Amino acid sequence: MARRHGIDIAGLRARQLVERDFHDFDWLLCADRQNLAVVRRRAPAGAPARVSLLLDAAGLGESAEVPDPYYGDEADFEQVFALLSDAADGLLQRLRQGA
Repeated sequence: MARRHGIDIAGLRARQLVERDFHDFDWLLCADRQNLAVVRRRAPAGAPARVSLLLDAAGLGESAEVPDPYYGDEADFEQVFALLSDAADGLLQRLRQGA
């Protein structure tokens, strides 16, 4: 889906969240409430990173989750791509405003 939209993700690799991430990053954004709960539980005391649902942080809906398209069809992946694109735009806008 990324390639179809002209985005090269060939060099990207997923990895597990590590404790250092809570200090190295300003924001840790989660797609759903289940992952949000896990990330919050793993946060070390006093860590400066803000932890939030992605769509909340992007201003696209309080407690809204990114749906998992894995068991869907191509249209589901397209829908999630569009949602994430909107979320990226919204997040950039909020960050520029000092959120």
